[in-house]
Amino acid sequence: MLLVYGGTLFQFVDLIFIVETQDEFCDNVYLTLAFFISCLKMYSVLSSRENITAMTNMLESAPFQPETKEEIEIREKCDKQASSNAFYYALLIELTATIISVLTLPISGLHKDESRKLLYRMWLPINYTSTARYSFIYAQQMLSLGFSALLHVACDCLVWALLMFTYNQIEIFGHRLKHIKRNDQNETTRLCIRYHNLIYRYSKPIVFQIYFTQIHRLSTNAMKEESKQQIRLVHDSRFATMINKEFESVIFIQFATSMLTICINLYILTSANISFERILQLTMYSSCMLTQIYIFCWYGNEVKLKSLDISNMIFELDWPPLEKTTKHDLLMIMMRATSPIEVTSAHVVTMNLQSFVVVSMEKFLLKTSYSAYNLLQSSRD
Repeated sequence: MLLVYGGTLFQFVDLIFIVETQDEFCDNVYLTLAFFISCLKMYSVLSSRENITAMTNMLESAPFQPETKEEIEIREKCDKQASSNAFYYALLIELTATIISVLTLPISGLHKDESRKLLYRMWLPINYTSTARYSFIYAQQMLSLGFSALLHVACDCLVWALLMFTYNQIEIFGHRLKHIKRNDQNETTRLCIRYHNLIYRYSKPIVFQIYFTQIHRLSTNAMKEESKQQIRLVHDSRFATMINKEFESVIFIQFATSMLTICINLYILTSANISFERILQLTMYSSCMLTQIYIFCWYGNEVKLKSLDISNMIFELDWPPLEKTTKHDLLMIMMRATSPIEVTSAHVVTMNLQSFVVVSMEKFLLKTSYSAYNLLQSSRD
């Protein structure tokens, strides 16, 4: 990890004190931002490891733990999808890091001092013109780039997996709704209310405060007296809210830096003297940045749509045999489900497919990137 932190520090030193031209700035800043975000993600995960452990443990405890064969199949399907996503995402990121490393390596530079070029710009306190020093520094840069890529993969896959499991819990919730016991409707319905409350709690705390108070009372009264204390402890977990709280700042910075990186890459691609190898590097790098924010938005959007679908799940139940109190409890869930679970980044960007294009208040991510690109282009001209 010292390689990543050290590389980030020396890149910032180069950016602040050494860079003189706009082209040099663009050559430095896009990888510097990637290193900076990886350091931030590592810090976020390490500082939140207790909460992350608590969230993962919640998935293995009641009521989140699958209870029937059908629920186990729903969980296994989610596990397989999370593993598949992690594999292909890691493949894309590491392949990009490998391409950047290999295509940047100047084979002739091992023999000609004047043609030697490092993997990325950074300030160095030593002269690296000798073959031994150059090889050592280049190897160190390759390792730091690889570790930085792995940090991105680990943190991003963690966030996506937690969002996928939130979606998975809503699916299990829908399955339990369909199997409300006819001979014990009140208790099983309120068990579902408790489950929904744990997934959904504080999604909209101001607007739905009165609904939360009523649902909390119903779910607590449904349990036996000796289990009430355990329920109160579980209520404090707030699964979806914990995910949002732990990672919202990281996601926001990811959005902001991705926007800046895209416009810088557009600027570099319009340069007159740019090689095919450079074009390939920038294209792969931009693809990784877009993939990062797209998958954040995709799974945030899936969670939002699935939480809105709870009303439809309840509507499709067989209502005539249900008791009056059971219908009342289900209507409470439907009223609450009109406000979806939304994962935000720093209360600015909502993670859904619309945010892949729209940032907030009619400000467009790609359009803003293109405007910044035009500014760089005009300043160069």
